[in-house]
Amino acid sequence: MENAILEVGFENLTGQDVYNALIQIENYNVLNGLATATFTNGQRSPNLMQLRQIQGGPDAFNIIVDFSPAPDLRPK
Repeated sequence: MENAILEVGFENLTGQDVYNALIQIENYNVLNGLATATFTNGQRSPNLMQLRQIQGGPDAFNIIVDFSPAPDLRPK
């Protein structure tokens, strides 16, 4: 939304402007950095994920597997 507003201004903002801004996003951190998503080239799902284990509290993460490619779960 911020990118679309910066591009066209709040007064002129349309759904198409938001869509155009969205499909230009690459490697956007989601789930507090647990995964990254890319919205270019028709992709709408995480492309990299990290496997973590919680030890000692909600903010105490041990990284089990660093960022690895996520499988494409879209139906064929």
